[in-house]
Amino acid sequence: MSRVRRRRNFQQLSLLERGRILGLREAGLSFREIAARVDRNVSTVLRCWRAWHEEGRGHRARGSGRRRSTNPREDRYLRTLAVRNRHVSTRRIADDWYAAVGRPMR
Repeated sequence: MSRVRRRRNFQQLSLLERGRILGLREAGLSFREIAARVDRNVSTVLRCWRAWHEEGRGHRARGSGRRRSTNPREDRYLRTLAVRNRHVSTRRIADDWYAAVGRPMR
């Protein structure tokens, strides 16, 4: 059997996996032993431990990216505008949106 692991698709650590990593580390296992048991890379285990040990964070950090410009209620309203008359142009929907909400769509 080959010692080289096949690379699998990127997948976030679940809360269960994070808890398991922290528990195994507190039980005295090395990072390599933990990585072998949870079938993750050593660097992943180390990052999880550091986030807990140094920052007290056991969950994922908030992602970066552009903030949403609409809230769920406005999303529902926009969907209603689009479905109410399916043959209206996007320009007309944007005008109706501006009249109702008071700010342009971006």
